[in-house]
Amino acid sequence: MSDSPPVDLQNQLIATLVTSTGGLQGTTEAAQKAGWELGTAFVPKKDKQAVPTGGGGFGIMAYAGKERKQAAWAFIEYCAKPASAAYWALQTGYLPVVPAATKEPDLAKRLAADPSFSTATKQLAIARKADDVTLWVPNADVMIYTGLQKIWTDNQPAGTVFADVASQLRKGADKVRKAVEKHV
Repeated sequence: MSDSPPVDLQNQLIATLVTSTGGLQGTTEAAQKAGWELGTAFVPKKDKQAVPTGGGGFGIMAYAGKERKQAAWAFIEYCAKPASAAYWALQTGYLPVVPAATKEPDLAKRLAADPSFSTATKQLAIARKADDVTLWVPNADVMIYTGLQKIWTDNQPAGTVFADVASQLRKGADKVRKAVEKHV
């Protein structure tokens, strides 16, 4: 497997990719420079349409001093302003963090003019929160993707691979359980 599927897509070595919207702006620019057309589509479904969302989030540590908490909150408020969220979405491709950002003139114009850029926003109606394990266990997504690569590229049996992945995820969850429970 490739070290960087997004780079392989930009170099037209692969035809499809399921990835974060966070790299969409860079991929769009690469496609324009190379003269090829980028298209996006809803995540495929089997029985039920659902799109996981995840990524990072903001948090304020319970044990931080009052001044640091106030500064952190001021930063979060800034990022949640529709204009700030729209700017971030335009520069990166990430989804806007507040729905009102889609009404900001520059982002609204881009969403209307660029079907590839608006796909993820349209999918929000069927989005669901990412699984807790991928949010809390360090490198959980890497463990899962590595398992998938073993199935796809090495033809290893899915049951055997994912029994091992499940074991790794359980161990990772056990390592963070106390810290997570303390703050949740």
